[in-house]
Amino acid sequence: MPDGASKPALKRQRPLWPWLLGAGILGGFGLLFTVGFMVLQRVNKNVTASHRAEKPLFEDRAGHRTIWKKSSYEASGPAEEPPKGVFEKVHYPSEVGSLVAYVTPDPKDGKKHPAIVWAHGGFGGIGSYFWEEASKYDDQSARAFREAGIVLMTPSWRGENDNPGRFELFYGEVNDLLAAVKHVKTLPYVDPNRVYIGGHSTGGTLTLLASTASDQFRAAFSFGGMSDGREVLYAGEGFGNTPYNSLKERESLLRSPIRYTRFIKRPTFYFEGEDNPTFIESAKKMADRAVTTEVPFQAYTLPGTHFDLLRPVTGLLARKILADTGETCNLTFTDAELRKTYDEVFPHTLGRVLTAWLTDGGDLTKALEGLDEEDAEPRTTSDVNLLKRTVDKLRDAAPGPAITAQMTALTEVCDSVTDSETYDLIVEDVLPAVQKWAKKRIAEPASFTVAASDQPGEDAQFLQVLQYLMENGETDDTRPLLVLAARQGVGPEDYAWASLFRTFSTEPKQMTLLVKELKGALPPGFAGVSLLDSANQARLKEKWKDRHPYDSEAGVARLQAWFESRDPETSSYAHSAAVGLAFLSPPFRARLLPVALAHPSEEVRMEAAWSDLKHEGATGLEVLKKACLDVNRSSTARRYLEELHHAADVPAAAKEPDFAAKATMSEWLQHPNELGAPPLSLDIHDKAELFWPPLKKKVPLWLIKYTHRAESDEEGAAKEIETNYGMVGSMTWSFFAEENASPTAGYLYVRHCALELQRQADDEEEDDDEDGAAAKTQKKKLSREEWAVEARKQLEQGNPGRSFE
Repeated sequence: MPDGASKPALKRQRPLWPWLLGAGILGGFGLLFTVGFMVLQRVNKNVTASHRAEKPLFEDRAGHRTIWKKSSYEASGPAEEPPKGVFEKVHYPSEVGSLVAYVTPDPKDGKKHPAIVWAHGGFGGIGSYFWEEASKYDDQSARAFREAGIVLMTPSWRGENDNPGRFELFYGEVNDLLAAVKHVKTLPYVDPNRVYIGGHSTGGTLTLLASTASDQFRAAFSFGGMSDGREVLYAGEGFGNTPYNSLKERESLLRSPIRYTRFIKRPTFYFEGEDNPTFIESAKKMADRAVTTEVPFQAYTLPGTHFDLLRPVTGLLARKILADTGETCNLTFTDAELRKTYDEVFPHTLGRVLTAWLTDGGDLTKALEGLDEEDAEPRTTSDVNLLKRTVDKLRDAAPGPAITAQMTALTEVCDSVTDSETYDLIVEDVLPAVQKWAKKRIAEPASFTVAASDQPGEDAQFLQVLQYLMENGETDDTRPLLVLAARQGVGPEDYAWASLFRTFSTEPKQMTLLVKELKGALPPGFAGVSLLDSANQARLKEKWKDRHPYDSEAGVARLQAWFESRDPETSSYAHSAAVGLAFLSPPFRARLLPVALAHPSEEVRMEAAWSDLKHEGATGLEVLKKACLDVNRSSTARRYLEELHHAADVPAAAKEPDFAAKATMSEWLQHPNELGAPPLSLDIHDKAELFWPPLKKKVPLWLIKYTHRAESDEEGAAKEIETNYGMVGSMTWSFFAEENASPTAGYLYVRHCALELQRQADDEEEDDDEDGAAAKTQKKKLSREEWAVEARKQLEQGNPGRSFE
């Protein structure tokens, strides 16, 4: 090294461990990817294999044992007796015993007729829907076949109705369907070479399974059946009544028609509405397999839903069956003829009206009015999409009465929906669009037009739209629109305000926000009373404790005006104002109490007294104590005193049994559903302590004789005074029947006892219907005279020596 040269710096050596670590991580990921890919391939191979059975259905099921579990399934009870001449109720043999069915009777024409064994939809069994009138949108009666002269058999399966066996969910029921086919072939009026099978929904699934398992019929027709059982039943909710462990994949595979596609021997046709995309996709896959395996299976998609395809397609099918007379089945279908058939049954639907309006415009309100109730109901995803587009188009239009009328008509259409899934779609997609329209309309400077004739004005129609939004949307979204409408005085006398404000009485948080956003601007007219009623109810429920909207100088002035008004059209406003006194500040309540107690209506004075006593006011207490001694006000006054913890202040005379009985009768008569006013007089006609059969014990009873003015006739004749009788002690009641002569006490007791016994029997029958008891007995319906005989018999047995003539 030359002198003066420096030593070169040592080069830093890079460590090997990071490289080794990185290589290890990459290698690990690579190994995991390879193993995961191999596992996925194996799973895919197994799933694919599981979807293609190597054996026919029954052979594949041989040796399989299902472990049953309890499910929500319930049989529908004994099958009703069908109308004579329409069906005969028969039984057919199966491997689990004799099963019930309906079959059309022998026409006695000496001919052999084609027949179809129709597998019903749903679960539980067969019933009166096979002969009762049905909507064209959901006609599960299969009536098209019997009306065409085709023999129709509608079997029930094991575990259904009152049949032997248990519910097996697409398992043993397949055997029952084929047993029904065997039975119908034995009927002397059936051509055994022209027996078909068909069914809808769950019945459509059984039809598909039977088609893969047997060739003992001419052709099969599945309406909306389940093609892929694994997809629907495995490890999920299924139909909500799975009677085995749904995690057992083998169970769902043995109930999956698509696995057995290649074993189909007879022509099999599948039909479904476009609104059920899951089943359509599975059926298309099954059709693809049918093409590959060269078996006679075809799938068709129609407009509409899972249900509305029934009437048009069964009608077409009935005509084709009648024409299918060769040695072998020659049935064919085309998409065009199916669509034509569908359109003939549904020529004027909501979808058609909306499509035409979106294309050509016009008077949408009039077009919607031209639809009947069934056709106007939204039923499909397509209907919902069209509704959304229609609302959007209306929102883009210049505001005015015509646009508001059309939006109102649309919300009426939306409100008519009965299907829960369609309802959810409307709330999710259409309702927000309606809210946007309402927000734009209420912000427009143009004022709302009011009614100039019998037709509702734009103000009333806008409130109707708000009502739809309140009832179906979120209160938080609609409340700001409601506040703007109230502050602007939109339709102040419209009754819609009652329901619009009522929602807030049960939502304390929303009531607080409503009052805050109104900023003291009380709505005029009936809208103001509706706000008062809602606030009163919210405070009465004791969940909302904020300041009452009428607890202000402006509010007190409004209440005082209502108390001082003598306009009969607004007399109820004073009643609401009297209730509201309870929720005002003490100075305001003290100022208004004398005005309220001076009101001519006893009801107003009673409410004002209640409001005062709620705050321990001496004036209110004295008013209520005095009212206790008025037979026509006593029941209400006593109830108010007891409610406000002043039961000890009820005068002794008001508690006297005879007086209390007359007071009870008077209160009942004053109900709007009865006389709607106090009676002219009340007297004790009879009193007794009797064993009362409806209650099965002794009770004190009073028969009350009362008089009242009869309703005037159409010609305005003077009202006559009538005399009637009622009873208190068991069920307070009066028949309002003018007796020719003074009736005996025994006669009246029998009449009342008969009424109560009859009502008890009716209630028990309704309870039986709701319970769906399979073994319920059919009880004879008694006439009014027969109930009277029964009541007299029981009264005489329970009260020996007493006459009830």
